Amino acid sequence: MMPNNLDNIYTIYHKPLLNYIRTRVPNVFIAEDILQDVFERVQNKLFMLKDEQKVKQWVFQIARNMIVDFYRKEKTTNFIRDDIRDYSGINSESPVYQRLELSVLEMIQRLPLKYRQSLFLADYKDLTYKEIASRQNVSLTCVKSRVLRARKMMKEIYVNCCHFEFDVNGNVIDYYSC
Repeated sequence: MMPNNLDNIYTIYHKPLLNYIRTRVPNVFIAEDILQDVFERVQNKLFMLKDEQKVKQWVFQIARNMIVDFYRKEKTTNFIRDDIRDYSGINSESPVYQRLELSVLEMIQRLPLKYRQSLFLADYKDLTYKEIASRQNVSLTCVKSRVLRARKMMKEIYVNCCHFEFDVNGNVIDYYSC
């Protein structure tokens, strides 16, 4: 059966698309809303499909774009943790996490020096705030403030430049720069 009309496309791709969306959007109701929007867009743009052999790629690309649009509209920031060291349950051997870790180190370089140093010492060298304060010859309160501000700056950098895709458990399965 060639997917040459909306009914056929819906029959063939409804379940795989919902599964795809659910791996990237943890809320089932939002996933179903996105799925509905995908099929609405498919219906409105079906006349543009030139090659019926590429319908699957086309439909899944629409779904991916709708997911990106959802996260952009919502300005969802809770997916980036305040504590960038929280690696519990993460497979650090994963290529996605290896790319992400390199990306984090590059992003840290964008921070002003005093924040960059404090964040790096706290989260990568695992020094205590007291040890950092002693090294930098500043107060403990100052170090806490710098690390907190650096983490907020990092969050803002990532929210403005990157899109993250998550599985249903909230684990990052892919990310890319916008």
